[in-house]
Amino acid sequence: AAVRLAAAAAAPSSERAQPPHAGMSDGEISFAMSSKIRGMLKDKITPKAISEQTGVPIDVIESDLMPPKHAKSAFQVFCARHREEVSREAGAGAGPGEVQRLLGERWDACGPEERAECKEEAEADKARYGRQMKRYQARLDAEAEEEERRRNAGGPSARDLDREERRARMAEDIAAEKASAPKAPRVAKERTATEKKLDAQNEAIEADKKAAADARLRFLFSQSDLFKHFGFDAGASDSSVKGGRGKKGAAGGRRGRMTEKEEDDQLLAAEGGQDAAPTKGTFGENVRITEQPALINKEHGSMRPYQVAGLSWLANLYLSGINGILADE
Repeated sequence: AAVRLAAAAAAPSSERAQPPHAGMSDGEISFAMSSKIRGMLKDKITPKAISEQTGVPIDVIESDLMPPKHAKSAFQVFCARHREEVSREAGAGAGPGEVQRLLGERWDACGPEERAECKEEAEADKARYGRQMKRYQARLDAEAEEEERRRNAGGPSARDLDREERRARMAEDIAAEKASAPKAPRVAKERTATEKKLDAQNEAIEADKKAAADARLRFLFSQSDLFKHFGFDAGASDSSVKGGRGKKGAAGGRRGRMTEKEEDDQLLAAEGGQDAAPTKGTFGENVRITEQPALINKEHGSMRPYQVAGLSWLANLYLSGINGILADE
């Protein structure tokens, strides 16, 4: 496919693309090659180096594949006017940096008339860049459309067809191999004596943890007076605790709730007898707090009765070696 389009007929003759190299004709540069060369130009590779690598003549690269030159600023226009003069005045030993510095000083000192001329020329060059860039982009779009039409018209290439055929054969071979291979029977894993021993130990540990959790839960549910403030219905919990809270409970033989002391006594009896001393991990009333301790400064406020009861509960948890958290809603 051709990589060049004729410039617009209305464009100035100075802006039209130059004719290609005499030894080349349309269609000799493929779309892939032109895309590669444009990528190399974008990477700041010189046309001469590109020509040496690809074999495409320099004049074809510069006329057909290079994008338009960027527009110059007013300062760049000024530098182009005076660079030769400033270089001559600076002398042969002056480097590019020194020449550029002198140009900057002269630009700062130039009069408003020359500065306005440079700005006007820069605006004209900006308009030139816009026109050329528009045509350059139209050329790229046309080349892409032409390449797309060529691919669609020609259908898949022989290489693509061969690749698809090999993939289909490979898929059939894999499916046939899976179908012919016998499925290995599943064999239950034989657990070793060590694994069985570890399983038994883990079961015992889990049972102990569950028993400890149940004991703590029974104690928490037994704190009916405390949970009454938080709106918690302790009577809807464990049946072993609920048994003494009926209309005519077995513990008191009377109507109404048990007292906190009666609930503690019932829990202690369930844990191992009324006279059994509390052990670590088992709740027992070791201390009863009835008023705000002096440790808590009354200047910051007075504790309410339910707060004192909660503090007493926490103190007994601590003395019994039980972890607990007292939290508001």
